[in-house]
Amino acid sequence: MAKTNAILGAGVSIGYSELPLASTPVYTKIVNLEDVTAPQNQRDDVEISNHDSDGLLKEWIPGWNGATDPTMKWIFKASVAALLQGFQADGKIRAWQVLYPDGSTQAFTAYIKNCGPTSPRTDKMVMEVTLKIDDSNLNFVAPTTP
Repeated sequence: MAKTNAILGAGVSIGYSELPLASTPVYTKIVNLEDVTAPQNQRDDVEISNHDSDGLLKEWIPGWNGATDPTMKWIFKASVAALLQGFQADGKIRAWQVLYPDGSTQAFTAYIKNCGPTSPRTDKMVMEVTLKIDDSNLNFVAPTTP
């Protein structure tokens, strides 16, 4: 038996909810999710190099905190494509939640920045989606243990 607490990524799901959220939000799962790169906290780099910088070396200071844009792929299904393309077209910010197999969640608000199908010659069609996050609402909740 393994000595780590590693879990497989199989079973991750993505759901959305319209805003404003109810006191107990209900997220609608979008089926056929193949792959997700969830948002990560990221700090900007601010270059402060100047004519007096020693040895012509660049100088940096930490900038604003933010989140990376999450990306997702769904196995192509016409109803899912229509839903996601409709979301992209209306430009509305929605609540999103990534649910992990261990019960932890990552919730945030975002709009669909871009989405569209890809159809490789030798593989399945997928819908690729990039969300743009409202950084002020990024929230990670670890699972509760009995």
